[in-house]
Amino acid sequence: MGQVQREDSADLKVDYGDLQLSLNEKQAEVDQYRTENEHLRLDFEERLRNLHNEIQLQQKRFEAIVGEYEAKIQQLESRVQESQEERDQLIAEHEQEIRAKDAELQALREELAKVKVPTNPDLVEVVKQVAENVFENADDVKKN
Repeated sequence: MGQVQREDSADLKVDYGDLQLSLNEKQAEVDQYRTENEHLRLDFEERLRNLHNEIQLQQKRFEAIVGEYEAKIQQLESRVQESQEERDQLIAEHEQEIRAKDAELQALREELAKVKVPTNPDLVEVVKQVAENVFENADDVKKN
């Protein structure tokens, strides 16, 4: 019985040694995985910070571009307003000129209405005679 106990004890020591070696190997693997995991986590965090910084940079660029376009839009709106004001002023000036010309025209019409054109029948007869003579003379000139 003593010998069986020694063999069992020797087997147990071998089994314990094998288990301890296996445990040490597994612990080394776990430590390796933890180290790799830590490196991956650090790498991920660095990439995340870089992406966050890039997003902020792009956002600032976008805001600058939007600001530029808003300023350009404001300038264009201001120019449109100025153009509309100039147009309205020109229209008002032209309308004023038209009213002044209409008033002049009306005054001339009124003045013309006051003037009496003589309608002397003898004068009309003389003008007819002169016209006939002119046409006859023109015919004679053509014949000669």
